Amino acid sequence: MQKLKDKIFDLKQNTILECATAYFETVGYEHTKIANIAKDVGMSVGALYKIFDSKDVLFNAYIMYQVGRFYDEYKRSTEDKSGYEEKLKAYIRLKFEYYMQKSNAVESSILSGDPFFYHKAYSGKENPMQQVYLLLMDILREVVPKQSETELKFLAYTFHTMSDGAISLWFEEKIDLEKQIDEIYQLFMHGIKSPV
Repeated sequence: MQKLKDKIFDLKQNTILECATAYFETVGYEHTKIANIAKDVGMSVGALYKIFDSKDVLFNAYIMYQVGRFYDEYKRSTEDKSGYEEKLKAYIRLKFEYYMQKSNAVESSILSGDPFFYHKAYSGKENPMQQVYLLLMDILREVVPKQSETELKFLAYTFHTMSDGAISLWFEEKIDLEKQIDEIYQLFMHGIKSPV
């Protein structure tokens, strides 16, 4: 059973995260001020820093929260889909939707040219994308059933990463991401079905 002290800490953490989410998604990471979040949730800046050591730690918690939501939504949205093509295209589409909805929160990091943004967002003790990769591995097992777990994981990482370039280009030039879904899918499928 969770102790009262732990429950209070979790409540504070979630309250701060909800408030920070609103700031990240409206004014962006760069313009989000810890002092404003602390004021809005009714605590001192020092008290907030006891829960989240820095704005970067808070932003990583935001990313982890969004990945969890993405996972749940993707799993729900593919329950009625039978083929791997539908499921893989649904993944790309949902990923694009999330980035478009959360563009203020991540735009400055992507446009700054940080080539490791996507990977730093998942740094820490555990990779929040792991559960998503496991779902992708299950889908990819239908496409290439004789692959080892390591090979399937590599393919899941590759599939996930293929759409990152389109997202970066969308931030720069506002390309139509919907038109990129089929192209990314076809490129990926051509790559895994071609003999090496």
